[in-house]
Amino acid sequence: AVRGQASFAPGAAAPISILFGGYVAPAAGGVLFGATHDRDDIGLDAREADHRRNLAALGAVLPALAARLELATLSAHVGVRATTADYLPIAGQVGDGLFVLTGLGSRGFTLAPLLAEHIAAVALGRPSPLPAAIAALVDPGRFAKRAKRRPGGQR
Repeated sequence: AVRGQASFAPGAAAPISILFGGYVAPAAGGVLFGATHDRDDIGLDAREADHRRNLAALGAVLPALAARLELATLSAHVGVRATTADYLPIAGQVGDGLFVLTGLGSRGFTLAPLLAEHIAAVALGRPSPLPAAIAALVDPGRFAKRAKRRPGGQR
């Protein structure tokens, strides 16, 4: 589990969306930016300290925008991200007609569209947009395959 808090500044404006280790994006009614990344924390409470961390990360890249947003009354979206033991997402078929896309951690914004295309291609029997080596990295069966290769079948 990885807790994340994104900050929202209502009424503010950002010129464009930018990824920089964090992100900032214009959103309906304001600006969304963040987010924190705290392993083994499942708290869903909004934290002022996390707003400050998000502003500091934004300030390192866009100091003028961060200075404007420091004056805003911020609200928070807090969630717990699903991750996997190897920190790679799971994307593919797990049963007869059942496909999953999970374990994206903090990479959902960037990986979900491509992995959704991969799943659609697999489901339809079409070529995947992923090279075979990359598809193997996100294959749902990878943990079982690794366990079989280890002495005693341990993960």
